[in-house]
Amino acid sequence: MAHSRKEQEKLNPPQASVKTSASRPNKVGLKGLLLLLALIVAFGLGVLIQGRYDLYRAAVNGFVSQETRQRRKLKNILNLQEDSTWSRVQIQKITDHPNYTEELIEFIGQENSEPLAAYLLIPKSSTSRKFPAALCIHGHHSTKENVAGITPSPYNINYGYTLVQGGYIALIPEIRYSQDIWRLEDPIGLNLLLMGKSLTGERLSDLWRCISFLRSHDQVDPDRIGVVGWSMGGGLALYLSAIDERVKLSYISCYFGTYEGTIMAVRQSTDNYIPGIKTFGDLPDVACLIAPRPLLIEHGSPDREFPTEIAKAAFEQVNHTYTRSGNGDKVKLVIREGGHRFYGDQLLPWFNQFFQSR
Repeated sequence: MAHSRKEQEKLNPPQASVKTSASRPNKVGLKGLLLLLALIVAFGLGVLIQGRYDLYRAAVNGFVSQETRQRRKLKNILNLQEDSTWSRVQIQKITDHPNYTEELIEFIGQENSEPLAAYLLIPKSSTSRKFPAALCIHGHHSTKENVAGITPSPYNINYGYTLVQGGYIALIPEIRYSQDIWRLEDPIGLNLLLMGKSLTGERLSDLWRCISFLRSHDQVDPDRIGVVGWSMGGGLALYLSAIDERVKLSYISCYFGTYEGTIMAVRQSTDNYIPGIKTFGDLPDVACLIAPRPLLIEHGSPDREFPTEIAKAAFEQVNHTYTRSGNGDKVKLVIREGGHRFYGDQLLPWFNQFFQSR
């Protein structure tokens, strides 16, 4: 039977045109591809930038700030309290001498802390020039009065008096708890060890503030401040010089060697024992942090606590560090016969060589 056109359209309606995925663009896939490419580029740039930063950081940490990182580590081990200054300073007494003035002063620290007494010796001068200065640290069995030349000492430790006669301001603080080793210093030191602290660290915090005081004094040249110490004072001078770059010159007497050859070989006072100090290194490593600033180590032979051969061997490492950097003329080991005492024949020549030539 023949059908009309309309009837045929009803029986067989026309098929709608359908676009397949092959015949139209996949917009979602294109966007995803572009996003993926962007991520790859961003990742590549990040790796490049981070890589360059890491190389820079490695270079800085590996070369420029090696000493800085070591110094920071030593400060942390010592538990150094870097308060910049004392809260106030009080003058207790002034004594006039022919060519210098002697001030007995008292440093006041934080609330509830004990004051610290010190002598300040100031040369007389007809000019208003600033003086070089020295922080002078006494040892055990000695006092600030010995160092200031007020009372005699069998250990010849009047180096504060020697320096003021040579034209230097001398600050001579009392070292806390050092006057009675067995009834005062040792018990306090042992209690501090239980808290992970040390007497040396506590005393260095005092001495750090003493350097700040000298730098702020209107008669002191802040760029010419040295430190000198004998025995316990030599050890404090050694550590202070290593951690405080404001110290520009050091004179260490009768305190040098290695830990194994000195305080680990012979029982010494408790202040010598610092929790974790061996994780830092050894005494020569401490001394190497002073480079390239001038360092003279004076040694008295024989010395049971700091044997001569141990001191000589330890000095070789320090000398190598100075020499390698072209500063071999700034380090010296002087050995004198006479045992554990202060000699000082090189004291003024050493200070004058680097401070009075300016």
